[in-house]
This record gives sequence, structure tokens and C-alpha cells, in this order.
Amino acid sequence: MEALRDIVQTFHHTYIVIDALDECSEREELLILIDEIIDWKLDTLHILATSRKEQDIDDCLSSRISDEIDIQSTLVDADIRIHVREKLQNDPRLKKWSADAQEEIETAVVDGAHGM
Repeated sequence: MEALRDIVQTFHHTYIVIDALDECSEREELLILIDEIIDWKLDTLHILATSRKEQDIDDCLSSRISDEIDIQSTLVDADIRIHVREKLQNDPRLKKWSADAQEEIETAVVDGAHGM
């Protein structure tokens, strides 16, 4: 952590991107590290983390974030449905499936995506 801090301070701006924080197998340790990095209070350090809504993540970071975008919404589900439907109808390997099978696949994918 000390080496990371020294490196971060050598740049005008540093961006750390953490994708799918909720999928980390060592999430508790990572949340502790993120908390420690935030405590550095470096104006030139920017952190972007993506995650599904999870209580432990929310508890740790909610008071420390400056901006939040919720993409788990019905609008996202509609976009996912459009994309999946287009693939099922136009992909040569997928469009061979029956209409019933395509509908079942579409429903399963959209329902399983949970807005992601």
C-alpha cells in the first residue's frame, strides 16, 4: 500500500477502476484496502467501482462516495431484452431455435441479468 501511494502521488491524476466488486472472492479485504486508499485524501486520485447492490459494500462505501449511478433498473432490463432478442433473431446459430425456445432463452437471460 505504501508503494502504491508513492506511485499514485507521482502522477497529476490517477484512476483506479474496480469492476464487479461484488464478485470479488476476498471482498472484505478489498473493502478494507479501498477504505484505506480513500483515507489518503489525495485530490488527484479517482476511484470508479462497479458492483451490484450488496449490503456490506453499501455499509462500507455509502458515506464515502461522491457520485452514484444506479443501472439496475427496468430501463436497463429493456435494453438487455432488445439486445438478446436481436441476437436470437439474427445470429445464424441462434435463429435456428424454435420461437418457444427463443422466448425461454430471452426470459432467462433478462431475468438472470438483474439489470446488469
